[in-house]
Amino acid sequence: MELKNCRVPALLLLPVALAACGGGGPANDVADELSQAMTCTVRNCTESTALRTDEISMRFTATQNAGESSLKVSGFVSKSANLTTTVLLAPNESLSASVDGGTETPLRNIDGQRLDYEVSLPASSAKPEVWLIFKRDGVRHISGVVMPPAFTITQPVGTPTLARSAGTLIVTLAPTPSQGSVGASIQGRCSRKDGSSFDVKRRPLRVRGAGTGSFAVDTLPLDQDLNLASQGENNNLPGTSLVSRCDLTVTWEASAVGTSPATLNKYSSFTGSRQAAHVIVYDAWL
Repeated sequence: MELKNCRVPALLLLPVALAACGGGGPANDVADELSQAMTCTVRNCTESTALRTDEISMRFTATQNAGESSLKVSGFVSKSANLTTTVLLAPNESLSASVDGGTETPLRNIDGQRLDYEVSLPASSAKPEVWLIFKRDGVRHISGVVMPPAFTITQPVGTPTLARSAGTLIVTLAPTPSQGSVGASIQGRCSRKDGSSFDVKRRPLRVRGAGTGSFAVDTLPLDQDLNLASQGENNNLPGTSLVSRCDLTVTWEASAVGTSPATLNKYSSFTGSRQAAHVIVYDAWL
């Protein structure tokens, strides 16, 4: 089939159309290049060769979930303070990581476009020490972070139903993480009062302190945030039916701020994150 017989309705469909019409080979290469170009338009890509070392910022997090014997280092490279710019590493540059003085393992480029990187590493100590190494022209620029201690969720247990009229859900974490570093997020699926449904993409959960190791989830802001998410998933239509019920995963996070070398940009960040999760059912009818 000849490429000229294909009809491409919009620029965003061009990579798919080229691949389908060309049957592989050069057409697929063109489609891949166009797809990467569009992604880089969104990510505002910049080649690292155009930047000095002190303009390069690491944007990485080491994450370990409760009960797991490994952690994941993931993130991307940006320019200075600009989180909306992604720096594309050159062949003479690399990223690697290690835990507690162990073997350095290269980070894997998970998209094949030099955008995002990650690696999973064994980690069984109480407070793993994680190192991130950026190597450029033979010089090692090392960031580090000590992970917060592990914690568990002791309350609630099971899968509680949180009624809107209940007002508050108390969640207790043990041992108590540092109050200033604790946050929470939610994700899941909800139904609306008209019978339709939508997915809740991971979003921050508003919480407040409720005594040592305890936090309160108030139903009024929760209901407001779920309805905002509902409208967002319905083209922001103001007449969107109200949320009636949600099955939610609540993820609690204790975080620690790491250190970055003076040779990199001052806005570099390397954060350690411990996480634990539980599930709830939110019922706006009750």
